[in-house]
Amino acid sequence: MATFQQLQSYALWRLRSRGALPFTAPPTNSESDQNPPSIIKALLNTGYNEFLSRTMESGIAVYGAGFYTNAGDTRWPLRPCPNSIFNDPQLAAMRVLEATYNMGGNSITTGQTFDIEICSTEKFKQITGAYTRRASWFGPRVLYATQLFGQPYLDIAPGIATSGDYINLTCVPDPENSPLVPCQYGGPMVNPGDVPLFPSQFHRALVEFVVMECGDASDKTNQSKRAEEKWEKYIAEALAWGVTRGQGMPEVGVKDTYYNGPQVGG
Repeated sequence: MATFQQLQSYALWRLRSRGALPFTAPPTNSESDQNPPSIIKALLNTGYNEFLSRTMESGIAVYGAGFYTNAGDTRWPLRPCPNSIFNDPQLAAMRVLEATYNMGGNSITTGQTFDIEICSTEKFKQITGAYTRRASWFGPRVLYATQLFGQPYLDIAPGIATSGDYINLTCVPDPENSPLVPCQYGGPMVNPGDVPLFPSQFHRALVEFVVMECGDASDKTNQSKRAEEKWEKYIAEALAWGVTRGQGMPEVGVKDTYYNGPQVGG
């Protein structure tokens, strides 16, 4: 696990040792002595967002957003998400990977929970009759949802007919659009002890992003190219990790006798 301070120190050491930035003071052997320029902190967070964006389909870093329904709603904002019932900060979501609807009558511990199908823009358009049914179609629970053309909203069908039911969104956080949210809730890295949400074996990828960008800006072509190769390798490994672990082992067949749709394992 690498903290924000450690990532800054490592990035600064890499850049100094290769002469990518004109720092004069040599690095010392302390975790807290480094005071890098703000560009390193900014690039680490830019790399953080970029890494989440490149790997968001794999589900390697997710956070839950839970909130109650309001009758009449036909979409939910994602930048930020609706007010949490647990009083968590309102994170911004880059992508919603899964959504569930609990018909619990104002309770998240009783009632029935149903999956909301996250579908494509095209399918959503067909389901809603080229959007013509959206203003009149309201039902006991939401069946379909989509981010129309990647917008920071989750459009839903049918619309909400009942207030007080419970929604849970499994989201890929969007730290750069959650500036006031603490890192552990999906915000950017700000404090020295902040840690990226994705698995620790990929944390050093953010340093490669910094070296890649700073090396390119200072005309250190070879250094920038090597860092870019490592950056891409980390992304490929993270995607593979998500397929085999983040979303469960794909070779395991699981059959639900209550569900009539396509199932894993035939």
